[in-house]
Amino acid sequence: MLLAKYIETSLWNQIIEKLLAGGWEMTYQYDRIDAGIDYNCYTLEKAGEKLTFEWTNWDEGEIQCSPARLREIESLINQSFKNIESLPDFVPGVPQSKR
Repeated sequence: MLLAKYIETSLWNQIIEKLLAGGWEMTYQYDRIDAGIDYNCYTLEKAGEKLTFEWTNWDEGEIQCSPARLREIESLINQSFKNIESLPDFVPGVPQSKR
């Protein structure tokens, strides 16, 4: 699994909106008092696949997903992510901060 990091907030939001419009379902939304201020997290699901989107006001957006899905997202937005790392202990649908 891969982690795309440091995604500009507006682009990160656009990706989520495009995926939701494309049939993905939001199955988790962080809802504590600091949601959208210091931290945010969503899990999207479609056909048994889970994507995790995390955001902080310091590092901006992150997306955790399979390599194939990341390539599809890059194609969807017509640009490539520059900061990607491998996540050998990736747990689909579980926010990194919850592990």
